[in-house]
Amino acid sequence: MEARDYELTIQEDIHKLLIAIDAGRRNALLFRDQIIPRSRTGLDALRAAWESGRGTLTDVLEARRMLLEAEAMYAQAVADQYTSMAELVLCCGLGDLQALEMITGPGSAAPSKEK
Repeated sequence: MEARDYELTIQEDIHKLLIAIDAGRRNALLFRDQIIPRSRTGLDALRAAWESGRGTLTDVLEARRMLLEAEAMYAQAVADQYTSMAELVLCCGLGDLQALEMITGPGSAAPSKEK
């Protein structure tokens, strides 16, 4: 009976790690594809308004702070994803992160920095 309990515990741990990996990936993609580009656009608009005398420097600085915060949250999401992936590698006794592709299939890697 103890072996079955241990097996169920391991399955639960793996399930939690897979959920964490997916959540980190979705958050990273959200920041990379939507939040950061919108923050940059807003910053550019506020900077243009300030340069033309229609806006305030405070607004520009606040927009810059928000962009930096979004970039930091993107980096945290990617780090969280890789941390969970590393824990899964250790939990499954795999050699490295590339071995996860054998389990999860191709195309489920972390978001790239392109775009």
